[in-house]
Amino acid sequence: MKWVKFVERKNSVLFAEIIGVGGRKELTEKITGCRGLGYDYYLQLDNDVLINEEEIAENTEKLREQISSNGYAPLLAWAEKWEKACNELLSFSGKTSESPVEKKSGQLLAEFTEYFRKNLLVSTSVSTITITIDKVVEEKIREVLKNRLSDESKTAEAYRVIAKPEKENDNEREAESFLKIGEYAQKNALAADALDETAKKMVEEHAREFGWINTARFYGEPWRNDEIEDRLKNALKDDCGRKLAENKEARETEKIEEQKLFAQLRLSAEEKLLVTAARKYVFLRTYRINSIMKAGFIARPFLAKVAEELGIGFFDLIYLTSTEITNWLKNGVAVPKKIIEERKKAYVLLCEPNNTTLLSGKEKTGEFREKYFPDKKHDETSVKGTCACKGFAKGSAKIIRFASEICCVA
Repeated sequence: MKWVKFVERKNSVLFAEIIGVGGRKELTEKITGCRGLGYDYYLQLDNDVLINEEEIAENTEKLREQISSNGYAPLLAWAEKWEKACNELLSFSGKTSESPVEKKSGQLLAEFTEYFRKNLLVSTSVSTITITIDKVVEEKIREVLKNRLSDESKTAEAYRVIAKPEKENDNEREAESFLKIGEYAQKNALAADALDETAKKMVEEHAREFGWINTARFYGEPWRNDEIEDRLKNALKDDCGRKLAENKEARETEKIEEQKLFAQLRLSAEEKLLVTAARKYVFLRTYRINSIMKAGFIARPFLAKVAEELGIGFFDLIYLTSTEITNWLKNGVAVPKKIIEERKKAYVLLCEPNNTTLLSGKEKTGEFREKYFPDKKHDETSVKGTCACKGFAKGSAKIIRFASEICCVA
């Protein structure tokens, strides 16, 4: 089996299991009705996330066949089901945290099982397969653009205009909300450490609405009011009102460009479905992960209660698998504290059909890497460093899905 590095990302054990198990064919098929679609193999090797190269090729071919036989309507139906599953996950997460203190061990067990199996895994069945859907949809759109545009050099810019998310994601909304706090402070000559009551209320509402973004993959803490005020100190060095105006102008310009492009392309009804599908999946690309992180934040009081029942902390709980948690709740089979601490340093999570293997600690992780990847150093094709962009950019971008595609960047 040949593994392909999907992304370099630190995940807690519980989060990695959600993504790995959720992407299996069994769950993906329930959404799509397409037999054999999905990823049965998933590997979290310390901070490296890898998927099976053969499954990438198989899924790509299955999607091409699906489109050839049924058009793009099924892709839209799948996207709507996945978005609905994400919304149901968020709704259920809120219900789990209602009066968490009153819940007993048996109820905790039942609710955790339902939370994990029925909600988290169904919503995350889109997490891995979406990279293949993105790839196939992109190649179809580029074919249309190549056939319709006389100047092939304009294809990349046209694709950028077409393949944008169908609606704003939470990260964009957070950036806009944060700039509005800065704009208010500058209009009223307020320093970040001397805000008036209105500004403080804006900060509080911002933390309540978007604080979960900082919780990462279960192991982070939500933004506090004072942390947002600290961020504001740097933001106030620039003109926040001007940035808001520039962002608005950029959106309006993009809308005009979009209208001109669509008038020029004269898309057929089926091609319009293709564009709609592309935009839905660009949105899902972010929303699928955000919904898991937000659900984890909303359900944290419930998960903290589960941890308390087991006699451990929340940040210990997230380094257990769901099977370990349910087995501990149900049968009293504890995971030693030493093992949990080793996992925080390094671990291997290997998801295969009907089986999940977990190795704990740097020694076992090193042995696994040496055995299965003796001549390969994943970091050699990774981009590392500090982001120099302040968060706003305009222009064409090259989408990199795997480390092996780094060479495509000019």
